[in-house]
Amino acid sequence: MLLGAAKYLAEKGNFNGTVYFIFQPDEENTLELEL
Repeated sequence: MLLGAAKYLAEKGNFNGTVYFIFQPDEENTLELEL
């Protein structure tokens, strides 16, 4: 959903100000190094 908002704003781009999009890494599907 956030990625869709980022795409929309990048395409339209008619707003004043700065928008920051912060994504959290995928915690459930990461490969963990087992030692």
